[in-house]
Amino acid sequence: NKHFSVPIFIENDSAVAGLGEAVYGAGKGLEIVAYHTVSTGVGGVKIENGDIDMASAGFEPGHQILDIDRTVLGDDILPSLENLVSGTALAERFGMPAYEIPESDVFWDELAEYLAQGLGNTVMYWSPDVIVLGGSMIIGDPAIKVDTVRKYTVQVLDGFVECPLIIEAELGDEAGL
Repeated sequence: NKHFSVPIFIENDSAVAGLGEAVYGAGKGLEIVAYHTVSTGVGGVKIENGDIDMASAGFEPGHQILDIDRTVLGDDILPSLENLVSGTALAERFGMPAYEIPESDVFWDELAEYLAQGLGNTVMYWSPDVIVLGGSMIIGDPAIKVDTVRKYTVQVLDGFVECPLIIEAELGDEAGL
């Protein structure tokens, strides 16, 4: 920028949030940090040694296919992680925002189990030291409980590899421009 004599970079909002969590937040001091945001969609990033990992097309963990037999979402909805757990998809499926569903409803436990399926894949392809979870579906009220997600992720991994630390984001939910 000619007015301030500093470089300007534009980056994906999930990548910037993940970088913040890796360098200053919940993942501080760890070498490989996976960050997932569960909000209107599902985004994520892999951070290695304080840098956003290289990618030819960016990271889109929300688009991984999970409901292969379409038992949850049916034939008309793409069976992706994002369509299973994002706030936007849930509002469309249930006709109300997720925050109107009481925390005592089994719905929240089901969301934790679906998210754990996706995080099991994250562990297998990124091999992180920690998975940091952020976004309104994680840090909101009500929310998907991180302890429940960890319990289900351990079950998904079934001892094949050790489940890394799974923790809630520390820096809030305002990482994008």
